Amino acid sequence: VGEEAEALKCAYIISQTAAVMERAEIIGTRDKEFVLLYAGYILQIYVSGTENQKLLALKAVADRRDLEQTLDEFEAQSDYCRKRFPIR
Repeated sequence: VGEEAEALKCAYIISQTAAVMERAEIIGTRDKEFVLLYAGYILQIYVSGTENQKLLALKAVADRRDLEQTLDEFEAQSDYCRKRFPIR
């Protein structure tokens, strides 16, 4: 798997998990917004293409997994994602 594919996957699982956690009242809106900014940062810095191309690629990632898979991937890979795609 290439760096851009990994970045797309990380951005997706991080953002979706934050949304789920906010709905479950595990985190607040402000924390969710911070996480969404980080996911956007990953897309901006680590994924090439236009904004539209990035969104279409993110949608393709979403279409390949259900919510349970996404949450499982977050649990297994969130630390890796943070280390692999740091804020510079």
